[in-house]
Amino acid sequence: MLALLAGELAELEAENLWTFNPRDVVALALVHDLVETFAGDTCTARGLTPEQAQVKEVREAAARQRIRELLGESSWVVRILDRYEAQETHEARFVRYLDKITPKLTHVLNGGRALRAIGMTFTEMRAKHEEQSAALAQQYPEFKATRALFDEACRLAEERCEVPRG
Repeated sequence: MLALLAGELAELEAENLWTFNPRDVVALALVHDLVETFAGDTCTARGLTPEQAQVKEVREAAARQRIRELLGESSWVVRILDRYEAQETHEARFVRYLDKITPKLTHVLNGGRALRAIGMTFTEMRAKHEEQSAALAQQYPEFKATRALFDEACRLAEERCEVPRG
């Protein structure tokens, strides 16, 4: 899902960042999704404890290693994966930021099913959205259009998710 969105949305940021390459964005997003295919996705709606973050990192490191073993160090996939993990380019940073939006869109599409499954309330969801929005705005100040999109995805999730109001 991320790769499909990334190429289209990269055009919004490309207007402000003259070195921004939307094709690189798509490649980075595809490789990022490949790691999650091997590692599995992690529900971060409530954030992660240090222990959960460590387990997630171990799973993802094992997935990256598995990809290296399958494809070899000289593979373009491995080279792009290394670029994503380094987070040294606008494109890699954009993909990481965009990856924070896709869960909100999933919640919109399924009415918040995963949020209900973990017992998350509307109040908790809104507080998490506000906390995450502020942190991401500070971490990624160059991506103004993406911030607006993140905030709109949060608003839509708050509007359409069928979670307890508590």
